[in-house]
Amino acid sequence: MNSTPLPAQAQVVVIGGGIAGCSTAYHLAKQGVSDVVLIEKDQLTAGSTWHAAGMVGQLRASASITRLLQYSVDLYQSLEALTGLSTGWKSTGSIRLCCTKDRRIEIERHPGPHLGCREVEAVRHDPDHGGRTPVQTDPPPHDLG
Repeated sequence: MNSTPLPAQAQVVVIGGGIAGCSTAYHLAKQGVSDVVLIEKDQLTAGSTWHAAGMVGQLRASASITRLLQYSVDLYQSLEALTGLSTGWKSTGSIRLCCTKDRRIEIERHPGPHLGCREVEAVRHDPDHGGRTPVQTDPPPHDLG
């Protein structure tokens, strides 16, 4: 645990050190907001974020969520170079199957090669799909600055 005393005030206070809180603090700092405090009751990503770690699929029913996930994958792929900390990110790829025309529309919205098959409407291989292992990627508290 970090025993650094909390400041009396901050421009922004982010409550919760899960993926949403850490991402919020990261993106605020990236945009130049320097007075950001992140408060977490336990260890960073120790809550539901840790339990949800794994594959990061980029294709969703909503185009805006698909774009957000594509941005997330681009960020995960670049974080080690940006921070010097290993993220454990591995681009394993994925194959998407659809059995309905509606699902095929979702798949075709995402750029990339589309493979055909008799029993399904479409198949897509996504070489940038990947995941992370929390034990490998979550730095110990002393590495967080």
